[in-house]
Amino acid sequence: MGNPATPGVKIARQYLRQTLKILYITPEYPLPNPSGGIAGYLRDIARETAQRGHEVKIICQDEAYAGEGAVHIDFDEGVEIHFVSKSLMRTLAKVLETPRLRRLFRFAIPDLVPLIPPLTAFCYWRRLRRHWRPDIIETFDWKATGLLFAPFEGGIPVVFRGGGHCKALIPYNDLPWNHFFESQHRLERWTARASTLLVPCSELLGEDEARDFQIPKEKILPVPNCVSLIRTGDPGGDPSGRGTTKVAFVGRLELRKGIDLLVKAAESLYVKYPEVDYYLVGRIDKDPFQFLNTKGPGRGLREKIHLTGPIPRDKVYDTLAGCDFAVFPSRYEPFGNVALEAMACGLPVIVSDRGGWREAVEEGETGFVCRAGDVDSLREAMERMILLSREKRVDMGRRGRERVVRDYSARAVADRMIAIYEKLTPGGRTTYKGMGP
Repeated sequence: MGNPATPGVKIARQYLRQTLKILYITPEYPLPNPSGGIAGYLRDIARETAQRGHEVKIICQDEAYAGEGAVHIDFDEGVEIHFVSKSLMRTLAKVLETPRLRRLFRFAIPDLVPLIPPLTAFCYWRRLRRHWRPDIIETFDWKATGLLFAPFEGGIPVVFRGGGHCKALIPYNDLPWNHFFESQHRLERWTARASTLLVPCSELLGEDEARDFQIPKEKILPVPNCVSLIRTGDPGGDPSGRGTTKVAFVGRLELRKGIDLLVKAAESLYVKYPEVDYYLVGRIDKDPFQFLNTKGPGRGLREKIHLTGPIPRDKVYDTLAGCDFAVFPSRYEPFGNVALEAMACGLPVIVSDRGGWREAVEEGETGFVCRAGDVDSLREAMERMILLSREKRVDMGRRGRERVVRDYSARAVADRMIAIYEKLTPGGRTTYKGMGP
């Protein structure tokens, strides 16, 4: 008998593996402009899946190409993306906003506006499915764009991918819970309950899904997001020897991400460490300068804060690679792609203890962990990192990158997701308990 490890057997196994048709339903994709964590994960996993020979299509309900007609089809390394503009559903939007219809459905859903994204995606899908039918559908919690796929496409398994749902995120931005948010939460909950399997990006989010959606834990299987491994090497720092320390923050500048905590911690450190510069990358929802005390001893910090706004992904990596360490003081973070992207760039990181990144960041080995919402804890962690030698920071960054390559690369995560797809498709095992590959 031949050795089962011979190349011939391996090739045979590869061809015998099921080739899947995979449909992703998403509220965002990073073409042509930068977008959030769902988009970053989806680009990496879709590219990796397509490279393995699977047929991948994406329906993205997005305004990126709104001026180019109702639908714009783009291609990204073997992935076919259908950008569906909201303009396709303008008539429906007007109908949903009529007072009489709102009153009629108020008991089930107090605000009908959140229905527009899932209805838009599903109406376009009804056209697409005339000539293409997937084996598996993966949809995301945010905006519940896959709401109608699970109940009306019963023959196709639906994976509900958790990246951060409304009930978990909104309270941390100090926003009032209103009819819109309640309606969005209900749509997300209905989608979760109708889906075949919930796959949150972290254990933390899985616990919140079980509570907020009233879902049995046996139907939840956490799998982390993947992050890009474009960058290699050491953090940039200041090779000129002038003593400048560069700190990076990547993400929306909002309260949930702790932008106010970062500014206040930096202000308290400014007197002792005026040589530290801060590079803040991301959409500005909260002006960071409003948290500065313009009359205090740290008023000079304003000149040390550099805002870039949202920038293309490769530019984000350039910024990270040019810094000494990165700080992510979120009050709550379902996963935290940005922290792992910084680690992939070879940077040590500081993260809060209320994020999925706790599963990747090892205290004192790849970075430091501070208490969420605690300025003093964040300041202490930042001071510890500032006082480390460049060699020590480089060593921490190297270990962090090794961890990301091993457990969070597109290859590693795709192995786990494809195993799930294969078990859910016809002929595979469809039970929830023990679904892990």
